Amino acid sequence: MSASPKVWSRTIVEDNEIVDRTLRGWITAGKFPPPDGNLNGRNFWHLHTYQQWKADVLAGKFAMRRRPCAAVSEADTAASSAPPEAA
Repeated sequence: MSASPKVWSRTIVEDNEIVDRTLRGWITAGKFPPPDGNLNGRNFWHLHTYQQWKADVLAGKFAMRRRPCAAVSEADTAASSAPPEAA
């Protein structure tokens, strides 16, 4: 059995377009799971932990001000670029 792939905090920060401080705040507030481990002072999560969190966010489990960038759907993009209707 091979080890689960690791997702480092830097990857999570970049993927969600946030800063380290925001990630720490989410962990403290219970909006993000605590790290699965720490290697040489760097926090990591197993890939399945991060994937589960993203699925929960997309399902609306956490009240967040904005969703991760991957949550933007094509319908949202099309609706925002459509010209306003004449009144």
